[in-house]
Amino acid sequence: MKSNKIYRSFAIFILIIISLPVLQYNSNQENDDLINKGLNLFKKQDVVNYTIFLDDFESYTNNTFPGGNYSLKLDGGDNSKQVITDTYFLNGSQSFTLLGTSTVSALAYRSIIYDSDNMRIDAFLMSETPTGSTTLEDKNMRVGFFNPDIAPYGEFYTSIGLKNDGNIILKGGASEIVLGVYSAYSWQHIILELNMTSNYVWAYVNNTLEGETTLTKNSSQTTAIGISSEKKNVRGYIDNLSLGYKVIKTAPSPPSDPSPTNNATDVSLNPVLSVLAYDEDGDSMDVSFYNGYDDTLIGTDMNVLSGNTASVSWPLRASGITYQWYAIADDGENQTRSSTWTFTTIDTATLIPVFEDDFESYDLSTLPAPYELKQDGQGESFQTITDAYSRSGSKSLTLLGSWGWRAVVSRPVYSNTVGLGLKNLVLEAYIMAETPSGGITGYSKNIHVGFWDPNSGLYGEYYTMIGLRNDGKITLEGGSSELVLGDYDPFVWYHVSLHWTLSNNSVDAYVNEELVVSTNITKNVTETVDIAIESGYYNIKGYIDDLKLYEKMDLGKIPGYNFYPTILMLFILILIFIIKKYKPHIHKGYYQKSLS
Repeated sequence: MKSNKIYRSFAIFILIIISLPVLQYNSNQENDDLINKGLNLFKKQDVVNYTIFLDDFESYTNNTFPGGNYSLKLDGGDNSKQVITDTYFLNGSQSFTLLGTSTVSALAYRSIIYDSDNMRIDAFLMSETPTGSTTLEDKNMRVGFFNPDIAPYGEFYTSIGLKNDGNIILKGGASEIVLGVYSAYSWQHIILELNMTSNYVWAYVNNTLEGETTLTKNSSQTTAIGISSEKKNVRGYIDNLSLGYKVIKTAPSPPSDPSPTNNATDVSLNPVLSVLAYDEDGDSMDVSFYNGYDDTLIGTDMNVLSGNTASVSWPLRASGITYQWYAIADDGENQTRSSTWTFTTIDTATLIPVFEDDFESYDLSTLPAPYELKQDGQGESFQTITDAYSRSGSKSLTLLGSWGWRAVVSRPVYSNTVGLGLKNLVLEAYIMAETPSGGITGYSKNIHVGFWDPNSGLYGEYYTMIGLRNDGKITLEGGSSELVLGDYDPFVWYHVSLHWTLSNNSVDAYVNEELVVSTNITKNVTETVDIAIESGYYNIKGYIDDLKLYEKMDLGKIPGYNFYPTILMLFILILIFIIKKYKPHIHKGYYQKSLS
């Protein structure tokens, strides 16, 4: 019985092993289901207050007017009474006091410079005992947004004051608004927030919003903070006066437009992850990319401008594996996370390398074998290995064409193609160009790579090519017409790939791991399939790096390949049957041998 259990356990173990691909598929499907539920992300807004100045009146000389920062518009009949005092103060040892008379108010102001429509006055006010009279100018202490240049004595657009009847008053709207009451010799914390665009004001007393109103006068003419004690012979005090502004910071939008696209397949083992970064405030952002399975950081693209693409490389991925990733945009105040996306890398078990070239083994300023110069553009010395730019390592290949004479380099690959049984070719590379000038007459690609027959016609003939056109467009040639695949920026590397199926003469074109277009090629394959690299007529350098060519095998068409799990299972069952059938004989022989 014990032996039977061992055999059964062994059989179950083998069945689990051969079922792992199925289990892996189910696991990936479950991950996809989770991802497809999405992540509801909403932009948030934060209010950030900035201070322009804060004055606690401690730096001025006692019993003097605080000149330099402040100007006296009206002297209350006696400018010696509009001074720094140590009689009453909130903290420290001094405050600023004003005293109007029955005929003349005391009015001081501080000129301000600001660059915001959301201004904020914060101060502490106090008054001696009010007398009760409320005729005409009746604020014992008042502060607000002011313009001293309006005749004859300047103009308040809005203010908070301690009225001579014991009420705290907001002025500036169609009528006064009572915000609360105050007691003599008791400091009142007041805040006045003004939005100059909407001409609207909010008034706070002791940190509570007590009133708000639309102003009747245009507050955008504000040039100063006004402080006054009006015509009631009641002294007022102010301390801890500050001016600030409010900025409403909107969080970045969730990073979008992922590349590779969600659920992309056949992605290279060295993918470039990219997203669109956008911030409503126009802030630049640091965009960080993360592994969706364990939240480890892949990399960060720093100082990305709003509306631009952020990208990082994620090299050395495993073959035929599904990966998850996401991005977080950080504008310095807020962070916003994207949804989580997946892609599956290409199964390299089906790719047979023909060559892989990172150009690192060649000498600088040479065009090394096996590359052949077919047309020399600006001259042979311009078609060389360079260390000016590189996608990996320190070197790349650069070409420079000239008007009427392009630069073309060929790498021989296949001759006598007919009869070789080629089915699928995969060409990939990173390409980059300097700033395009705009012209697209004639050979207009600043860098161009693809398949060709160098022996066809006078200068060779292209099967299909992908490149960076001189008008800032990524294009594909080889079909019935040239196809635009997208835009490119100068001095930015782009991963391009052509998957050419020779059996039906069709090509799939990828840009940055994303399938952009599939089309049929109009030229039929002839004797030779080589690799062409070209720079056109416009005297603009192009660069290429990490050039690779593969033959792609279709394992599904190999006889018996799809039946491998079934064959293996049958073999195991036969093995189990043989062991069980001959087990008694094995045991009997062992027993008899032991007796002898």
